[in-house]
Amino acid sequence: MPDPRLRPDEATRRPSDTTPTTGFVEPVGSHASVILVLCCGGLLASFLATALVPVAGSIGDQLGVSATSGAWALTSTFLAAAASTPIAGRAADLVGERRVLTALVLIMAAGSIISAVSDDLAPMVAGRTLQGCGAGVIPVGMSVIRRVLGPERMATGASTMSVAVGLGGGAGLPLAAWVIEDFGLSMLFWGAGCVALLLGVAFRVALAPDASRPRESFDAIGAVGVVVLLLCGLIPVAQGARWGWTSPPVLGLLGAGALTAVIWVPYELRRRWPLVDIRAARMPVIVVANLCSALVGVMYMLGTLTASHLLQTSAVPPFSGMGQSTLTAGVLLTPGGLSMLVSTPLAARLIRLTNVSATLMAAAVVAGTGFVLLLLWHAAAWQVSAAMTVVSAGVGMAMTATPVMISSSTAAGRMAAAQALNVVARFGGTAVASALVVAVLDAFGDGPVPGVPAESAYCALFTIGTALAVVICGLAACTRRWTGKGFITT
Repeated sequence: MPDPRLRPDEATRRPSDTTPTTGFVEPVGSHASVILVLCCGGLLASFLATALVPVAGSIGDQLGVSATSGAWALTSTFLAAAASTPIAGRAADLVGERRVLTALVLIMAAGSIISAVSDDLAPMVAGRTLQGCGAGVIPVGMSVIRRVLGPERMATGASTMSVAVGLGGGAGLPLAAWVIEDFGLSMLFWGAGCVALLLGVAFRVALAPDASRPRESFDAIGAVGVVVLLLCGLIPVAQGARWGWTSPPVLGLLGAGALTAVIWVPYELRRRWPLVDIRAARMPVIVVANLCSALVGVMYMLGTLTASHLLQTSAVPPFSGMGQSTLTAGVLLTPGGLSMLVSTPLAARLIRLTNVSATLMAAAVVAGTGFVLLLLWHAAAWQVSAAMTVVSAGVGMAMTATPVMISSSTAAGRMAAAQALNVVARFGGTAVASALVVAVLDAFGDGPVPGVPAESAYCALFTIGTALAVVICGLAACTRRWTGKGFITT
C-alpha cells in the first residue's frame, strides 16, 4: 500500500531506487576522474571554511578592528555555508549538478579574490561569505557520487569525499598557518581563487552536460524562509557568548526565528515541490542521521578548537609541554586529519560487512575513546596530538556513515537536497561548538596563573565531547527499532 505521507509522484518510488528521475547522464570522464574532481571541490570548500582558524585571535588586529568584530571573518563563512547549502542542493536537483557545481566554485573564486584584495572588515566579510556559499559542492558532489557509483558502492564514494572534507578542514590548518605566516593572508586567498577557477574548468570537462530535468518549480519563498530561519538560529549561537545570552539582539533573533518557523513549516508542507521536503526529513532514520551529523560537527570542532587553544596555552604547570606557536599547533593536529585517510575507507568496508548503523556506533566509540584519553592525559603536546588523532578517526568514520544513511532512505530525485540538509546540520554543529568553547572557557575563568585558563575548563570540554559520543552511539543503536532487519543496511 502506498505511503500516504508521500506525494503521488513518490508514492511508488523506493528510496533506494537507482533510476535517476532527473535525467542524469553518465560522466564524460572515468568514474575515478569524476570522484577526484568532486573530492577536490569538497576539500577546497572545507579548507576555506576553516582557513582563518589559525589566526582567529589576531584577524581583528590585521583588519584594524576589535577581536569581536574580526571574528565575523570566520563566523560569516559558516553562516553562509549553512544558509546556502539547502538552496544549492535543491537547485542541483532541478537544473543539474554540473551547472550548480560550476557556479559554486566560481562563487568561491570570486569570494577568494575579494578577500585577497581586502584590507578592511566589510569587504573581507563579503568575500568570506561568498566562500561559504561554495560549501554546497559537498552535498551536490555526494549526489553525483551516488548516481555514478550506485547505492551498492555509495559507502566507498562517501568515504572518499569524507577524506577530502576531513583533510581540508583538519590537515589544511597547518598549511593555512604556514602560508599566512610566511606569505600573508592575501596570498592564501589568491591561491584558493586560482584553485577554484581550475576546478570550474575541471567540472565542465569531467561531467557530462546536464540532461532534461523534472518540470518542478523552485521554491523561492521557501528559500528565503530557510535562510532567515537558519540565520536567526545560528547568529545567536555564534555570538551569544560575546553579546550576552539575554541581550536584546540575541532574544530578538531567536524570537524572529521562532516566528519564521511557525510560518515556514506549514508553507513547506503545503507546497507540491518544497525546497525542504519536511515529510521526508521527519522520517525517524533521516532525523537520526541529521541529528548525528550535527552532534559530529559539535564534537569535531569542539575537540579541534579546544586542542588548538590548549596547545598554545602558556607553558606553565600543569601545561608544562604547551606554549606552541600557531604553526606548530597546526602541525601537531595534522595526524588527526591524516587518520581520516585510514578511518574513512575502514568505515566504508565496515558498512559493507555489517551495516551503516553499526558503523556509526563504532565511530562514536572510537571518538569517545579519544576524548577520554584527552580527559585523562593532556599535560603534554604529544598526548593532545595522539588523542585528537583518535577523535578524528572516529569523526571520519561518522562522516562516512551519515551520508550513506541519508542515501539509503531518500528518493533519487531529492538526493542533493537531502544531502544538503545533512551538511547544514554539520555546519550548524560547528557553529554551536565555537560558541560552546568560548562560553565554557569564560565560565571557568583563569587558573592559578593569570591569563591561562583553568585546567577544569578543558576537562569540562573534554567531558562534553565524551558525552556527545555516547549520545551518538545511543541514537545509532535506536535505528534498529525502525527497520525490519534490526539495523539500517545499504
